[in-house]
Amino acid sequence: MSLVSKVGRKRPRARLALAFLYTILTFGAITTLYPFILMITTGLKGPTDQSDSAIIPKYFSDQNELLTKYLDDKYAGDAAIIGSTRSGMATADLDKWNHFLESLPVDQWSAGFRLAPNQVTSKLMMRYQQWLRTKFKSIDELNEAYTEENVAFQLVPVPSEMLERPTWNPPTGRKYQDWLKFKKTLPAEFRIPIRRTRLWQEFLRVKYKNRIDDVPAELNTAKAKKFEALTYPDLKTSNFKWASEPEFIASIPARFKQGTAEDMWHATFADSMPIEASERAFVAAHESEIKREFASRNYRYVLDYVLLHGRAVWNTVIFCLLAVMTQLIVNPIAAYALSRYPIKASAKLLLFLLATMAFPAEVAMIPSFLLLKSLGLLNTFAALILPGAASGYMIFLLKGFFESLPP
Repeated sequence: MSLVSKVGRKRPRARLALAFLYTILTFGAITTLYPFILMITTGLKGPTDQSDSAIIPKYFSDQNELLTKYLDDKYAGDAAIIGSTRSGMATADLDKWNHFLESLPVDQWSAGFRLAPNQVTSKLMMRYQQWLRTKFKSIDELNEAYTEENVAFQLVPVPSEMLERPTWNPPTGRKYQDWLKFKKTLPAEFRIPIRRTRLWQEFLRVKYKNRIDDVPAELNTAKAKKFEALTYPDLKTSNFKWASEPEFIASIPARFKQGTAEDMWHATFADSMPIEASERAFVAAHESEIKREFASRNYRYVLDYVLLHGRAVWNTVIFCLLAVMTQLIVNPIAAYALSRYPIKASAKLLLFLLATMAFPAEVAMIPSFLLLKSLGLLNTFAALILPGAASGYMIFLLKGFFESLPP
């Protein structure tokens, strides 16, 4: 029988009370849904906006936010490189620029979209691992070729390249040779040209210990406030000579002493390298594609790792099915027997079942382990299923339910 009769529910006071009660319950349900939705949408974000509490990521509606996120992803969160490449906004032939990037030697550009310090996966890593899957039939074949011990393709790291460091020498193994083959397949979007201006900025940063005010005026003609904004001296108007600066020449790798990708560009084109213009144009032209990639990257990585890495998913499915089946078979049968076929010891049995609720699981942990060990059930599904097959509390509830039904 309900607490409020059908006649009483028609009274205004009862209706107001019920409306207030349902409003409170609805509000409580909504407050529990908000954290869940926020957790789901956080998976659509990344290092630049993971702390944003907005339900819908800002890059879905704000193109500037999308560009910022794209640049952070392309340059692995390196603000110095991003600031250094913010030039060349003049209108340029982007087709010629893309063709120029695709014609550069592999040692004149570095691969973008690498793994940032606070990331677990990246656009380059996913593309590289997919390329390895097409090259090798299994992870064992890859390990034998590279003399490594990777568990799965998802754990194979992208080879590191430090082309701008004079002390770094390319490895000579097969893995790096395969990496160069893969690197040649990357489109222009992934290619970050090594620029003379960038090498010059880093040279001055080290020489003057990151103090921009100590840079001489003849080397900072534009009065830049940060090293990323410094420009390379004009050879025609400055006393500085590219070939006659021994300190700068000694600080750069040998592969760049005869020139960089920037010199190759200026040998043909008078304008500055349109890096910023090309990136803005690319984001505008591929806006939907970039959004989908950002929104699905985290979930694709998790699904790829969980479904293909080991037997975690299948073990969980098998365990859940067996646990549900055993509990739905053992507990109802025991409760039905105590309800429909009572014996003299029924009360004692029921008391024994209820007594199991008085002891926490930690008390039975060691005895259960020793029992399973003596039965030879360790490292089996039986060790997970059998200890929880019967529940005293569940049998007690089901016994009361069966007794409430007519025979």
